[in-house]
Parts: sequence; C-alpha cells; structure tokens
Amino acid sequence: MVGVLAVALALAAGAHSPKEAVQRFIENRSPADACAQLAPAYKAAIQKQYGPCIQGMKIQPKATHIRVYDQKIKGAKATVQARYDANGASFHELYTCALSHRVWLITGSKQIP
Repeated sequence: MVGVLAVALALAAGAHSPKEAVQRFIENRSPADACAQLAPAYKAAIQKQYGPCIQGMKIQPKATHIRVYDQKIKGAKATVQARYDANGASFHELYTCALSHRVWLITGSKQIP
C-alpha cells in the first residue's frame, strides 16, 4: 500500500521531461516541489552534506535569468545544461537525470567552468 502511494505521489509531483525536472528544481517555486525533483540517492547525498532538503530550499536564494537547454536523452538517462544567477553569482551546471516510474528525476549535478 505504501509503495503504491509513493509511486502515485511521484507521478503527481514528477516532471515529464529532464528539462522540466531541472527547471522546477532551480525555480524552487515551493521547497517540496523542488525536492521532489531529486532521485532518492541524490537527495540523500545532498541532505548528508547540507541538511534537510526542504529546509535548505526554503533559505536558498531565488534564481533569476534561468535558462535550461541542451537536453540529451539516451533511453532512461539524460543530461541537461542550465545557466542562472543567484545571490549575485552566475552558475553554469550540467545535470544528470533518470527516468523512474514514468517521471524524470535529477540524479546529479556539477558546475561547468
């Protein structure tokens, strides 16, 4: 029963493309939605380093000038690039995503110089 509920919630909250998952995470319109875009293992790694995801997203500076582009999908894996400004700095990142239960989740990210 709990497993079925978890899948139903993921489908309702999940992104239908890798680009959408990254956009929703960076936009952070609600901390719960932003955190819902992360794969469980990646979310756990972030929480280990920075603390609870939802609490972190609540204090995260708002991103502006968001551009999500160069989506490349190969089967159930994808990469997406993003550029945005936050807290007076510019960021360029490469996100990796995976398809899970018909929704795309972010599995990692790294800064691009």
